[in-house]
Amino acid sequence: MVVIIYDRREEEREFIIDELSQQIIVYLGFHGSAQCDTVTEYVGADSGADVEERLENKLGQAGARLVQKNESDQMTLDGTEVPPSYSLTEEGNSFVYRHKSVLKTPTELESIAHTVSELKREVEYLPTDLDEAYVEQDDLRESVDRIEDRLTELEARVQSLE
Repeated sequence: MVVIIYDRREEEREFIIDELSQQIIVYLGFHGSAQCDTVTEYVGADSGADVEERLENKLGQAGARLVQKNESDQMTLDGTEVPPSYSLTEEGNSFVYRHKSVLKTPTELESIAHTVSELKREVEYLPTDLDEAYVEQDDLRESVDRIEDRLTELEARVQSLE
């Protein structure tokens, strides 16, 4: 895991930008503004508390100032407040641009790669499944043919009785 040490010289402070923090800022860099729950889901964090801690204290105004909190004065239909959203500050956008080659990508990209691998494995077994499908299809056709033959017989008997 690559850890980035972010130095705010004007404050003489250093901030450690760990893997999860990197995923958060890359996600916000790609998607703009997002609520904590959305960020948590896409970066694959164990809990929303881990993401919120980073957004508020490590990356936010209390920390490296790479992320800003955007409060909403709106209410949901059930009367609860709309949760705040987070976005990169100008400094955050600059940070992503300067470190784009080493930043950890969000889990959603890793997840896509994993899904593609799984699909590739499933495709390898597809011919066997198709062979079985053809056999089932042939059985169904034979059944339909028998039913049609029986129907034709019954129609002929009905016509002979008339």
